[in-house]
Amino acid sequence: MENYCLAIPYIPMQQWGQIYDPAQALAEGTIFPELNKPFYMAPEGCNTTLPQRGELAVFSQICFAATDAMLYLDTHPGDMQAREYYENCLKKKKQLMENADCGCCSAAHYDWENKPVVWEGGNC
Repeated sequence: MENYCLAIPYIPMQQWGQIYDPAQALAEGTIFPELNKPFYMAPEGCNTTLPQRGELAVFSQICFAATDAMLYLDTHPGDMQAREYYENCLKKKKQLMENADCGCCSAAHYDWENKPVVWEGGNC
């Protein structure tokens, strides 16, 4: 390390702003449009959107959005807009779990050994 100079990086603090709706957030991998940086280019004609399938799709979208907001709140605990968004996601998640007819929102009701998982086409 004797021959190397140390660097001092500057990283601007992220601010809460425009966010994707939960469906687009899950497809893009972030709720924040400014963090959506394409690292690869899909071949032309390739469908990169996630399948939309009823309660399970909505549940996945809400859970993803809540998790991304929670990660933001780790570094911005006083951001009331972000906290409100996060709490609304948790309310929607709870409602979906309470209203689920098929058990798709609970691991306790899913037969992991005999049914396909989501990425294998499994659904309610």
